[in-house]
Formats: sequence, structure tokens, C-alpha cells
Amino acid sequence: MQTFRITIASALLLGILALGLGAMAPEPNPVPQRWQFDVRPGDLRFAKFETPDGQLRGYFFLTYRVVNNTKEDLLLAPLFELTTENGDIVRSGRDVPQSVLKKIMAEVDNPLAQDQISILGTLLQGEENGREGVVVFSDVDISARDITIFATGFSGETAPYDVTDPKTGKVRKELLRKTLSLEYKLPGDVTGRVNEPLPLFEQRWVMR
Repeated sequence: MQTFRITIASALLLGILALGLGAMAPEPNPVPQRWQFDVRPGDLRFAKFETPDGQLRGYFFLTYRVVNNTKEDLLLAPLFELTTENGDIVRSGRDVPQSVLKKIMAEVDNPLAQDQISILGTLLQGEENGREGVVVFSDVDISARDITIFATGFSGETAPYDVTDPKTGKVRKELLRKTLSLEYKLPGDVTGRVNEPLPLFEQRWVMR
């Protein structure tokens, strides 16, 4: 499967359309009104691994812990996407060979860590039932200096959003979801920082 890539021109166009498509997106409620998991991001790292066809490729991988402190057992089914200032959009797990995933899990060196498929399922209440997760991103432009990871599936909060097409004037309804945003400012060439933690610049909740 191929990585979704958007050219800078397309990204600018999308930004212009977003401005014309219906004002500002709503902000999350400062006090959660629906269920929300406690998400604790770990380190974002970069590493190089050889693929089954003998090529050396770079991968970003993120660890995290999630705990259910609500009053009911709930389904855990997170989705992670990585974006860059260059307009790239990369979904976790896409184009990541199983052999590379195994090497990354070994690098994480946490017997409790689960990949993005293994972690799916009912998350029981309580700190003792928290889960450790790992997500991997392939084919990220290593020249990027601003990376943001969006993670959905950790909150039940949603908000309707009217989107107006500037060409037709037609309005359609979108449903935004409360999403965890993790922004990273990369200090120079990441290829020289293999397996080093990359600095987290900002962590916040957004509607997306």
C-alpha cells in the first residue's frame, strides 16, 4: 500500500479551502463531557532497518501508554496519522513489513508493548489494566522539520461542523472527533539521531 502524499501546492489549496469552508473548527470542551482515556505518549524515535528486498529504509516509531479511568470498560481502537509541513500524510502501519515491525518491537524492549493490531480490544478500567502501544510510520520525508501526529479513538467527544463548498455554495455536515495532537520540532538531520528521543514541542486536544 502506498503512502498518501500531498504536494505543498495542494496543501496550500486545502488550507485556503478550509478557510472558506466554514469558519473556525470548534475547540474541545475544556472539561470532557464524554468518555476519555488517559493517554501518555512516550518517545518518538527514528531508525533505519533493512526491508525484505534488501533496501535500507527509515521509520519513525512512537510508544505510548493508555489507561481507562472512566467508569466502564470500553473499546480501544486508536488510529494514528503523521503529518509534516511538507504536506505528507502517513497512516501508521502502512507499508511497514512484518520483519521491520519485529525489529522495532525488539528495539522498544518492552515485553508488555503491543503493535497497533494487537492492542485492539476492550480496555478494562484501572491503572493495572493499562496497555502499552507502539505505532510505526514508513516513508516519512526526512527533510521535514515539523511533524504532528494525530491520534483518534481515545475520546468519545464529537462535534458537528458545517462545511461550505466555495464553488457550489452547498453545505455538508462533517463530524469532527476529539483528537490528541502531538507536535514535534526536529532539530536538523534525523538520520544522525538514530534511536534518540525526538523532542515533543506541544501536546494538546483538538477537534479534527
